[in-house]
Amino acid sequence: MQLAASNLAKATAAVTELQAELTQAQVDYETAKLTAEQTLNETIASCDLAEDTYNTEIERIHDELADYENKYEDARDNLAYFEEKLGDGYFYTSSAGDVMVVMARADQSLSGTSFVMAYTDAESLSVEVSVDQANIAALTVGESATVSINGSTYKGTVVAINPVTNSSSRSSVYYTVNVTLEGDVSTLSENMTATVIFGTNSANEEVPADVQ
Repeated sequence: MQLAASNLAKATAAVTELQAELTQAQVDYETAKLTAEQTLNETIASCDLAEDTYNTEIERIHDELADYENKYEDARDNLAYFEEKLGDGYFYTSSAGDVMVVMARADQSLSGTSFVMAYTDAESLSVEVSVDQANIAALTVGESATVSINGSTYKGTVVAINPVTNSSSRSSVYYTVNVTLEGDVSTLSENMTATVIFGTNSANEEVPADVQ
């Protein structure tokens, strides 16, 4: 009986030890499972992020490529226009006139906004008039005008009304109106002061302007 009791004690101790090992194994399993799940979730998130980054980069490259293609088409059209207009090295104007100023020189680089030259047509002059915002609504393109310059009177016609003001002040807003002159204007030159009266039904306001 003493031997049996001793064997029972040993067996009980072995069972307790095995139960402890089983518990530790279960803890290790759950820990490894959680770690594996976390690693899987992180990997999936990384894959999703990589896919989003890839798609975003592809879209950016496509947009950039389309932009460069548009710029290429514009540059090709501009080159064709340039060669059509200046391929022989000469400027051609829509009418005869006198060259007033030449800004371009040999070996000078030009951009799309470069000022190359200005010329005047002796048979066609116009006046730029600054009209107050209180009167601009009464004017229309095609309306007649009377222009006085250096004691001479000319008939004029409104050919353009700029809808955008160049005034920097909010209290004094003016708009530019272009008036072409009729008759012999050969004695006139640029930057002369003029007095303009619009139409017979207007307020007959005299407005100083510069002949351009």
